[in-house]
Amino acid sequence: MILTTIQNIILDLWGVMRYIPFCAMAGTAIWLTIEWMENKKNPQRDPEWKKKGIRLLWIIYLLQVAMITFFSREPGSRNGIDWHLFETWGTSAKSHAFVIENILLFVPFGILLPLTAKKFSKPLPCVKLGIAFSCGIELMQLITQRGYCQVDDVIMNGLGTWIGFLAFRAIDQKGKE
Repeated sequence: MILTTIQNIILDLWGVMRYIPFCAMAGTAIWLTIEWMENKKNPQRDPEWKKKGIRLLWIIYLLQVAMITFFSREPGSRNGIDWHLFETWGTSAKSHAFVIENILLFVPFGILLPLTAKKFSKPLPCVKLGIAFSCGIELMQLITQRGYCQVDDVIMNGLGTWIGFLAFRAIDQKGKE
């Protein structure tokens, strides 16, 4: 079952890779527009290339999340709320893959957020915002009926944020050595 779960994850990841070119192009266009507006407002500002790069990555990441969680699904195709803990784990390799994919989806959130603001360089504020963002996605999925509103998704997304934060912390520590 482990091999089949891994195969399902790879197939699903391969499936959402098709959104990357669009998200990268649209994200870059949005980023360039924001940069143009900021430069117009304050032409003397310091470029701060690290912040600009992180902003671009955020925009691309958020577009990718929107494509995966909303726009890849038909409106009205899924509805309901599932409050049962760990019900999505199920018994099939496909259900296991969905749980793991929910974790993977938020790993970049946990890496990018501490790079954005110093107040998120501690685990609790970072994970709290990841959970809040996940709750927002679940609520929008419930309203648009483009996904089941599941407490498991929020827990797994929170776990993904925490794992991403740990990866950020490990990379940040290596950079300081």
